[in-house]
Amino acid sequence: MKILHFIKSNLDTGEVRDRGTNAIFTIRTQKGIAKLIDILSKNSLNSKKYLDFYDFKKAFELYTRFEVKSPELILEITRIKNGMNKGRTNFSMPIEHSYRITPYWLLGFVEGDGSFFIRKKKKNDQLYFSIVQHSRDYELMNKIADFYTIYLLLIKKRCVRVV
Repeated sequence: MKILHFIKSNLDTGEVRDRGTNAIFTIRTQKGIAKLIDILSKNSLNSKKYLDFYDFKKAFELYTRFEVKSPELILEITRIKNGMNKGRTNFSMPIEHSYRITPYWLLGFVEGDGSFFIRKKKKNDQLYFSIVQHSRDYELMNKIADFYTIYLLLIKKRCVRVV
């Protein structure tokens, strides 16, 4: 929970709520959301989450552009909302999107989508590591593989030091 308070403090927006075993950081104000959009626009996401952010940003811009919230505007924002997250059917990244894989990004990606497990197979235990992507983002997986291959070559040639 301390990290969420650290984020809240550094962003100077949002709230942290304790929900038993979970802690939730939420930004609800237009000023706070605008600040988050600015940060994420400058530091692009790589996975399907980018598409959800892209749609969220479109909806936010529509919502804040018009003082009067017409039924047509609300309908358009609802249409955008229904196509996000679990409602997403189009997983194509916009042409202007570029993947930026870094060691820190990859670490965070593994933290969120990686799994380590041991499976009993007859007389032997088998160790597994997996990364699961449900959106079939093959381009992202290929970018990770490219990054990893180049990174290993740089380590081998001693161009990069592993700490």
